[in-house]
Amino acid sequence: MIGQSIQKWDALDKARGAFLYPSDLHRDHCVHLKVLRAGRAHARILSIDTAAAQNAPGVLRVLTHADIPSLNSFGLITADQPVLCHDRVRFSGDAVALVVAESEQEAREACQLIHVDYEDLPAILKARETLAPDAPRIGQNGNLCHQVDLGFGDVERRLWQSPSTSCA
Repeated sequence: MIGQSIQKWDALDKARGAFLYPSDLHRDHCVHLKVLRAGRAHARILSIDTAAAQNAPGVLRVLTHADIPSLNSFGLITADQPVLCHDRVRFSGDAVALVVAESEQEAREACQLIHVDYEDLPAILKARETLAPDAPRIGQNGNLCHQVDLGFGDVERRLWQSPSTSCA
């Protein structure tokens, strides 16, 4: 395979617009899920009332953090992002609740019936502000998720070093 071009199995269908993505697949008797997003940059969650949404037509289930029995977090470096927020939201796209309904329209309408009481907190709206000493702390350990020191050397010395002493 080295030195050869190999056509991806889905390339032609994608180029023609004929490839079916999961959102293109519709089956009879499927349920639909909608996510209620925070819609605010940084806030404390005081309460979540899902009663009206749970009783809405076509709604099968409304889920909040209380429905996640154990680990309610994920993340690339550390598990610091909640699946469903329970005490505060850290960006407008944070998920607060899920609605499962018989139709997409019913799920969308039920999401609008969920009442969340928020207390707005100071927000960081520019990336450069995150590391300022007086910036609001977004993460448990501040606003720096992870830092890697790549290390740098003396480029000039390495460029003119004899080949016998350079790294292979």
